[in-house]
Amino acid sequence: PGCCRVAAESLRLATLPGGGRNGKWLDIGTGCGVVALGALCKGLCSEAWGVGREPALVKAAREKARRLGFERHFHTVEADITRINLFAQGLDLEEAALPAGDFGLVLANPPFRSPEKGRISQSPLRRNALFEDRDTLASFCAVAARALSPEGRFGVLYDAARRDFLLEKLTDAGLTPLRLLSVRALPGKTPFRILVEARLRRYIGDRRFREEELLTIHNSDGTLREEVLEFCTLLAV
Repeated sequence: PGCCRVAAESLRLATLPGGGRNGKWLDIGTGCGVVALGALCKGLCSEAWGVGREPALVKAAREKARRLGFERHFHTVEADITRINLFAQGLDLEEAALPAGDFGLVLANPPFRSPEKGRISQSPLRRNALFEDRDTLASFCAVAARALSPEGRFGVLYDAARRDFLLEKLTDAGLTPLRLLSVRALPGKTPFRILVEARLRRYIGDRRFREEELLTIHNSDGTLREEVLEFCTLLAV
């Protein structure tokens, strides 16, 4: 589908350290499977699950997995997480319900634009990928909290201007933010995304929150910066 694009800030999720190599990863709102399949391509996990609500995108993700030879390592669940308990047994889903408390890393790039702000896309796929409703972020955080193993980490990419809202929803779900990375497009520009790593509050011990060094995606001439290509060689091809 035309809305399947490879964004550097999304692929940064697939290289988030600390998820545990050769473990099980979950990508909530997987879309075309870019993040989950990127992780498998780099050998960062041995098994990845992707949850998405758009049939066309889930189908595209499965096809990409087949072409890459990851049919046995990439599992998809087609469902709207704001309406269905993905962990309940006996669900009428194409595949089994998600295993609770079993993922070393959960990743998400949820929609964050308000329907009351900005121009609404005429494409249903793009509209659902960009615009949230009242329960979207809370649902993403709740699924992450239920899916994480005790040592697991949740990496979420969100709008930098809504930092406080994201941190609030993480806290409401029983997750404690531990690291924050701001992302900007060009040198001298204001960050437009944040990447936050959070863990289940009851397992964090005495770990403290910290902000990482700012990540810049492009050089002034528009080319990708060397450190961006280092964390994801998929962008170089």
